[in-house]
Amino acid sequence: MQKQYARVAAIRAREVKTRVGFAIFIAVTVWALAPSHWPFVWLGLVGVGQAIDAAIFAGIRKLGDRPLSRRRKFAACASLFANSVIYSSIAVHLWASGEGAEMVFGAVLIAGALLHVTIHLYHVREVLVSAAAPPVLYFLALPIAHGVLTDQPTDFLVAIGCLLYMTHLVVAARQNSHTNRIIQAANDRAQEGRRRAEVGSAGKADFLAGVSHQDRP
Repeated sequence: MQKQYARVAAIRAREVKTRVGFAIFIAVTVWALAPSHWPFVWLGLVGVGQAIDAAIFAGIRKLGDRPLSRRRKFAACASLFANSVIYSSIAVHLWASGEGAEMVFGAVLIAGALLHVTIHLYHVREVLVSAAAPPVLYFLALPIAHGVLTDQPTDFLVAIGCLLYMTHLVVAARQNSHTNRIIQAANDRAQEGRRRAEVGSAGKADFLAGVSHQDRP
């Protein structure tokens, strides 16, 4: 489990600049689509959340092979959940505008967030659930709420489409996880084979050295 959390921590550290860069692009794009101060408030919250997230996962990386406490696990999952809530919340602003282009862009942002989470955070189940739960709720709740408030039944079809998309993601994530387990098992067997070969080679060298020493006059 420690190795899996360490892998997640390494991914979070490697991707932080990408997440912040996307957030800046999203804020500017959303402001252009639906001008207000909210995109920049959201960007500030994203920055704070990412800073806290970086500090939490930096602590996990520094542990090395030492066991991971429940407190650190909880902090990691809570950070992922909170950052996921913040990052995907910009879609609420877009759907509240009630315009087609803004709503489509909001749905695409949530779909992208779910794809990112599925690809990068599948190693630990509680980590995946913590990061995926908020965009899943946004993805389903926004079209349903909009359909109820505006009396547009077609929005329910959007919710069904979102559900189908998430079903495909789950299937893809399971297949990806299964494939990675097979690759990891093959790598472990290869490493064990090399280790045994090295031990055998060292034993043979010691034996030959001993025989050579005994043959000296």
